[in-house]
Amino acid sequence: MVSLYESSQINTTSIDGVLILRPEETVRARSAADGLAVFSSCVAKTISPRADIRPCQLEFFCLGQVISGGGWLWTEGGGRASVSSGQLFFISPGQVHDVAAGQSGMVIDQIFFCGVLADAMATGAIAPGGVQTGRAARQLLPLIEHAALDTPEHRLRAVSGLADLLADLTLGSEAGSLRPEECQVDRLCSELKRKPEQWWDGAQMAAFCNCSESHLRRLFKTRTGLSPKAYQDQIRVEKAEELLKTGFSVRMVSEILGYSDPYHFSRRFKSILGYSPRDSRSR
Repeated sequence: MVSLYESSQINTTSIDGVLILRPEETVRARSAADGLAVFSSCVAKTISPRADIRPCQLEFFCLGQVISGGGWLWTEGGGRASVSSGQLFFISPGQVHDVAAGQSGMVIDQIFFCGVLADAMATGAIAPGGVQTGRAARQLLPLIEHAALDTPEHRLRAVSGLADLLADLTLGSEAGSLRPEECQVDRLCSELKRKPEQWWDGAQMAAFCNCSESHLRRLFKTRTGLSPKAYQDQIRVEKAEELLKTGFSVRMVSEILGYSDPYHFSRRFKSILGYSPRDSRSR
């Protein structure tokens, strides 16, 4: 079971037969300062089949997604729950658990995070030890890729993306009462928020939702109160303001978010928020 959480940034000890895993103290100190830290991950990790239970306990949060195959998640007091391709599973600090593959094997992505804000952000996203149906898309991979680059910009993207994903999962728990077409619009909104630098035209958004452009505009307006383009602009300038307040220059923010030039970015920013990018830093 050690291999499931194998990382140079994770220490292990064993107490009463339960494997205890904790992040390095330097990571803990940084997370306390930052509020939220993505400190390690696994990409397309192959999990071997087995039937025995090997209890583990984490001192950090773990969010995983099954990429292919399937297996089971065991939690103390909850027993075993099956997990299959596309599904997400969530482990909270202190929870005794185990994860293993079924006979056909299993491949997973995982992201590990901690920090003083993690508790509030993770609460309600998925019940500890819970399994939630995900999408075929690898929802954790963009966060993992940003975290691996370990630059201020990419750390911000990883943490921001994680916060957005946890919020989406919380809202997704309420999606059972929604019509399929409403769920499609919600998933599109999640993608727009997750990748604000990606420019979507009407045809691409309609294809994502498997409907015509005119039908998408009607659905989107009903669901969000905005047109798809206006919603995309709103998401982009909100992300821009967040980046500006962390010290990024106007030029750098315009490049990160894919604007043709900083002047065009500044005009769009002011037309939507009512003040310039430079003025946003003092607000």
